[in-house]
Amino acid sequence: MKVLGIETSCDETAAAIVEDGCQMLSNQIASQVDIHARYGGIVPEVASRQHTLSIVPVIERAMTEAGVTWNDLGGIAVTMGPGLAGSLLTGVNIAKAISLARGLPITGVNHLEGHIYANWLTGAELEFPLVCLIVSGGHSDLVLVRGHDRPSSRQHGRVMPRYHYLVPGSGAAMTSASAASRPPCSGWSKVIVSPHHRTPPPAFRKQSWMFS
Repeated sequence: MKVLGIETSCDETAAAIVEDGCQMLSNQIASQVDIHARYGGIVPEVASRQHTLSIVPVIERAMTEAGVTWNDLGGIAVTMGPGLAGSLLTGVNIAKAISLARGLPITGVNHLEGHIYANWLTGAELEFPLVCLIVSGGHSDLVLVRGHDRPSSRQHGRVMPRYHYLVPGSGAAMTSASAASRPPCSGWSKVIVSPHHRTPPPAFRKQSWMFS
């Protein structure tokens, strides 16, 4: 089955066509790096407005690259969180609109679980249990994945990873856990955080607060 995946959780608009859960037929991304560079960081309102401009062309390019039509798709998957509220709304709303117009089932995907499952798109044969490192925006997590949970009626047929956090939180939390050498981090190297990460970006140091 071919699925259209839509991702708008932060500042990049992305769409992909994935077949049978592990074969990526296309992957299109519209980056906003240049737009937010002047501010030294992502401005949520600017990001959400740019998503509304980019989302339709990105989806069209993804479908063209994969050589598929709406009739070839068996469903839609869309990031439902965590992320920037305005950005997420753009992706979720267009996914709901396509679902209604084309009669396609829609599945909401947890952003962090999506990062875990992206490893299956590399073609690697992964075996459980496994440890996955997630470093995405404000999320820095070590996750122990024991397997796939069976779908339940509450999950509406979704297959979810069965996991728990080894070290949830930020890089600082990982550093603290590692320094304490308590299981399961015993013997691991200390996490070093660059001092540059604690320095405000140039735009902020110049007292530039214009976000409109």
